[in-house]
Amino acid sequence: MHYKFIRLLNGFRLILAPMPARNSTSVSVWVKTGGRYESLNELGISHFIEHLVFRGTDNRDALEIKQSIEGIGGHLNAFTSEECTCFYAKTPPRYASRAIDVLSDMALNPLINNSDIIKEKGIVKEEIRMYKDMPQHHVHDLLHEIMWPKHPLGQPLAGTCKSVDKLNRKAIKRYHQGYYNPGNMVIVVSGKIDAERVLSKVKSIYTKLKNRPSGKYIQFKPSQTKAATKLSNKKTEQTHLLLGYHTPKRNSRTRYALSVLSIILGGNMSSRLFERVREQKGLAYQISSSLRKFDETGAIIIDAGVKNKKMLESISIIFNELSLIKKEFVTKRELSDAKEFICGQLVLHLDSTINNALWIGEKILLNDDVINIKEIIKKIKAVEADELLHIAQNIFKTENLNLAIIGPVSSNKNAILKRVRNFA
Repeated sequence: MHYKFIRLLNGFRLILAPMPARNSTSVSVWVKTGGRYESLNELGISHFIEHLVFRGTDNRDALEIKQSIEGIGGHLNAFTSEECTCFYAKTPPRYASRAIDVLSDMALNPLINNSDIIKEKGIVKEEIRMYKDMPQHHVHDLLHEIMWPKHPLGQPLAGTCKSVDKLNRKAIKRYHQGYYNPGNMVIVVSGKIDAERVLSKVKSIYTKLKNRPSGKYIQFKPSQTKAATKLSNKKTEQTHLLLGYHTPKRNSRTRYALSVLSIILGGNMSSRLFERVREQKGLAYQISSSLRKFDETGAIIIDAGVKNKKMLESISIIFNELSLIKKEFVTKRELSDAKEFICGQLVLHLDSTINNALWIGEKILLNDDVINIKEIIKKIKAVEADELLHIAQNIFKTENLNLAIIGPVSSNKNAILKRVRNFA
């Protein structure tokens, strides 16, 4: 897929991703800030601003923002992660300029008034309470807390009810001004595009803006020397467990092999964990493996919801599979199928204009050094079984193990800790 990169004099970046056969245009506006940029006094502020901009801008009230996109059959949304904030829209092609205008207005010109802040605090606190009542979600917060202790990566993205209550207009405006500036932003336009018209629109909005230095985040320095656990005893219908291991940074040379390893372990319905835990033993409805990727660190995470009475058996089976994959080569069939799955999923994913706008935007914003799809597929296809064995041996160690569980675990605490200590 062809991408055209344009950098304005003030550092603002525009990426055009033409997909002329599509009947839609998607726009994503990215800001390089998120949960890991926050101090403890600002916890949840990135996510709060993402909410607040929908309340109104200097040019549109809240209803006008929504109607301007939904009134033309479009879709409008936003999200916050540890390292970025994104506002995006998908519209019919003739409304691409409107999407650029609305999203840019939201990002650059939010009202940030006290009455809106008060209203949004109530909404965000209800969101925090909702996720705390969902053990399959809250268990992720517990895992992050022990994997990245006393570090912003280990804090909940939405903050806490207490931290949200402390946010005020002055702090919010200061944070917004510190990060929402042209050198810290990227816009991607994907789909059926009138390139000249898009460029003209972007220039009319962003050229006049002055760039300012943006804040930096605290680097994570790994120091784990022994297994860590976080066990939360709660009466639940099933036990929710997460098993996490630290992995190298986002742009590590091992990242393609890690992706293949994760797929073989639990990345789809053909994976080892899905077959063993769900299909053969019937212990879980959901079990999977996934990767978290950050600038200087990462993680491979196994996620499962299992029968309460079969929790110990499930942990033992997962540990057995991890021990096996670092002792023996994966089969040729497993390796081939995992590669084809990753490459096929990537191509299918990017067949959508909105997915394309989000994929390329995140890569550019976070300085991913490989954005050519053909090159990525080539690197995936080049992964060998001995690489997977070497990576598994380096990652799946007892001293790199982190286990978080929510469920009726009090009577099994000692047995859980014994299995963790005996993992090899």
